[in-house]
Amino acid sequence: MQKLHGIEKYLINHINRYDNMKYAVGHAFNMNDMFMNFPFEKLKLTQEDCMELNNNPKKKEFVKKIFRDCVRLVIDDVIDNNTTFILPLNRGTADIHMRRTFGEQFKKARQRGKWRGVDFLSSNFSGNEIILRMNHSDFIKEKVIYVDKKRRDRITKNTNEGMQYC
Repeated sequence: MQKLHGIEKYLINHINRYDNMKYAVGHAFNMNDMFMNFPFEKLKLTQEDCMELNNNPKKKEFVKKIFRDCVRLVIDDVIDNNTTFILPLNRGTADIHMRRTFGEQFKKARQRGKWRGVDFLSSNFSGNEIILRMNHSDFIKEKVIYVDKKRRDRITKNTNEGMQYC
């Protein structure tokens, strides 16, 4: 086998590291993309106000922080209280809720490593995940919302303690 040098070795190692990723990134976007067209100039906040509220003088960072905190609150409410959050849209509907997976789908997902911490007897052979569901007149699409380990462990704990998500 040919010995790799310099940039070739770096690229091969860099690419191989991403082969082990187990989550979807096909429809991913970041905060900058979300607030690309946001009218920050219409905010009646001064840099001093932003500094006092957020320890950062930029309006953009303040708005992003508010959005992040709101999303965290919604996800925590879905996990802890089994709520369904209806998103306001111009056309169609969208919501964030917990989806219960059972039967053959649960069996296959568990064999692939999902829900390893779930006690399948106390959960009645089911697992739960947070879903964003979008309903439009032309389509219905569901996407899994990936959460951090702390929140994922709370879902597992609730499931093992017999909490029924619907």
